[in-house]
Amino acid sequence: MITCDVLVYKTLDFDGFKITFSGILFSFYFLISTIQTEVYGYRQGVKTVWIMVLCQSIFVMVIFAASHAQPENNEISMNFRSLFGEFWRVMVGTWISVPISYF
Repeated sequence: MITCDVLVYKTLDFDGFKITFSGILFSFYFLISTIQTEVYGYRQGVKTVWIMVLCQSIFVMVIFAASHAQPENNEISMNFRSLFGEFWRVMVGTWISVPISYF
């Protein structure tokens, strides 16, 4: 699911219909989590969802901190900050969308 966070800004265009690449992957991962819940039970599925949200939150916080560490150092750092500087919005979206879509 962390790959969904990184690919949130990559869009695909199909004859004027735009979708983020993470939207495609999220659907695939949601299917996998549904199958896992059917095989191992609801309790294990719930535990997996909360672990997933925790891991994504840690990842986003690390990326956010790294993007704000010396952004004026060089052009690459400034580009990294422009791409991932507002990445905390992805974390908020994850906190809202993953539990709602799963439960």
